[in-house]
Amino acid sequence: MKRGIQAPGSIAAKGLVPLLDTLFQLIFALLVVSGPRAVARAETLLLRLPRVEGGESTPPSSMREIVLQVDSSAHVTLLGDPTLVRTREELDRFIEAALGQAVPEETAVEIRADAAAPHGVVVELLQHLRLLGFADVRLAAVVDAEARSLFGEAR
Repeated sequence: MKRGIQAPGSIAAKGLVPLLDTLFQLIFALLVVSGPRAVARAETLLLRLPRVEGGESTPPSSMREIVLQVDSSAHVTLLGDPTLVRTREELDRFIEAALGQAVPEETAVEIRADAAAPHGVVVELLQHLRLLGFADVRLAAVVDAEARSLFGEAR
């Protein structure tokens, strides 16, 4: 093999390394220069989230409230009534009895679900309440003492 000729397939052949170095430096420079422009064009949105206070929530006096409970076994009951709600038709009857003369738009519904309850049951319950016309639906997760010791005190 001659002294000035490099083996075929060598990466150093024909000055490829300096070309790649220059190319990577140009790409890096373009990324550094173009970064601040994208941030400068971004619109900011000021959002004030509601604050959660400790203690029991009280609905306005003009609003009625229905409380549904979902336990860890996915059983749905109305607060104060031990009867299990097994079907959507039974839920409709219970809600109709609890509403009386009130309309769904003027009634708050709170779903108190056990932390170990299957989320699919809660989601299906939310969807059904939405289809019935309820606009004010609140969710509350109930954590037992054993789970609280695992996750620490409420924050």
